Amino acid sequence: AESNQIKNVADPTDPQDVTTKSYVDSNVNSFSGSYTDLTDKPIIYTQSEVDDLMSSLLSDLDSLGSIIESLKTFVNYYEIDNSPSSTVTASGKFIYGMGSNEYEISGYYSFDPASKTFSQTDLNPYIYDSSYRWTKPAVSGNGKVFEFSGETAIVNVTENITSNLPGGYKAYTYYDYVNGFDSNVSSALFLVRTDSMNEHGVHIAYFDDQDNVQILDPGFEFRGGMENMSHEYEDGYFFITKYGVNNPYEYYVINFNAQTPEAVKINFPSTDSNSRPYSKTYAGDGKFYLSYQKNNSDYYSKTILLLDTESGETSEIFTTSSGAAHLTMASNKKLYYHNNYGNNNDNNIHVYDPTTNIHSLIAPPEGGTNVTLFATYGKTVEMNGKLILRYFFSVYEVQNARERLYELDIQTETLNEINPNGVLDNYQYKAFYGPYNDSRVYNQPSNPMFIYDGKLYVIFRGTSDYGKHYIMIYDGVSAELVDPEQVGGLKSFVEMMDI
Repeated sequence: AESNQIKNVADPTDPQDVTTKSYVDSNVNSFSGSYTDLTDKPIIYTQSEVDDLMSSLLSDLDSLGSIIESLKTFVNYYEIDNSPSSTVTASGKFIYGMGSNEYEISGYYSFDPASKTFSQTDLNPYIYDSSYRWTKPAVSGNGKVFEFSGETAIVNVTENITSNLPGGYKAYTYYDYVNGFDSNVSSALFLVRTDSMNEHGVHIAYFDDQDNVQILDPGFEFRGGMENMSHEYEDGYFFITKYGVNNPYEYYVINFNAQTPEAVKINFPSTDSNSRPYSKTYAGDGKFYLSYQKNNSDYYSKTILLLDTESGETSEIFTTSSGAAHLTMASNKKLYYHNNYGNNNDNNIHVYDPTTNIHSLIAPPEGGTNVTLFATYGKTVEMNGKLILRYFFSVYEVQNARERLYELDIQTETLNEINPNGVLDNYQYKAFYGPYNDSRVYNQPSNPMFIYDGKLYVIFRGTSDYGKHYIMIYDGVSAELVDPEQVGGLKSFVEMMDI
């Protein structure tokens, strides 16, 4: 309607008075497709009624536009916060390795997030010997739990089904690495080898849609670890290094979303023997951002690449003087990273907007240094549009509580400490490693955190007993600590099933 003129309807300024001019339902239908059932007999509308109707429709459309924009933002957050978490078993519980100290595991225990209680599980993974550690249970995206029950037998613990490895394969138990990996697709994954393979070489065992164990053998051996860039799952993608190639290393990505997974070589731009990737984050649509060192002179700066996992091709996006650690792709489609170990250690969060090609910085809170974004393995930890960070405060009033947890609002770019009502005054976030507290166990997470059902779960330490751990649960408003000693003196988390 423009100036009270309704298209396809007679001019309201004709001899009939404009305020009493009548329209039948067929006239109304000519500009509104919503009123089509009023056909028994004409219904008379006055001009003022039509004006009110049009005003109401326009107002509804404005409201709908706002609702759609809000929903788009909500969906972006929801996809990250509530995507299927491989930490959660089919029974809706998390699994932790626990012990009376942080050096030795006593067993695996489940944690019920509803009742906030622990209970012992029947998990009893195969252990080769005390030097070569043990195999590691793993959870698939549908919540099924798998473990090696012997050197060649994998058990679907959820359904009590045992599968034997084919072709002379057995569990890979070399002391540097664990071998079970959780996933967010239908398969759990394990590293396996045969006696004819190199001691450090592995192939990959996974489960197809019928729960049959399959072996991914690309025709060469992988290394048991992933140089610099951990090979944890990210949205069904698994990164791993080819064994025995040192000039330079060769890196591969495997898409376990595909019906038949295959190893695709990543084509990096440099052939220098010192070139290598350092961090990655999922950018969606089968693509990853990677921070990349081209050569030794590039050690304190990184080139950011975009990887297409389908082809293995990479393209350069920009070069930064930052070390570009812990790349994080947030739901606003911006890239975040920090610079703990570069030659210009600045304690800022670096932000890159790919839609505008603009770089910006977010300054730390006063006194905060050594920032860490929690996306070590490429999995963004974001809750309600806020990223989770850690800062170190050398002058924090509590001596053993200097590592503090913060949240970064990605819309306002403001920082806020996660410590509602001072609950965490005498506790701190503290990184710890896996079994035996040995940093050589490269595939273990350093105190992983995750979002489940709209809440943040992370492990904290107390100041009075430095070796004791707690589960901290934060819902965005309040925080609480859960004491694990309720299960008989097991006060430390030794190993957590990866997220």
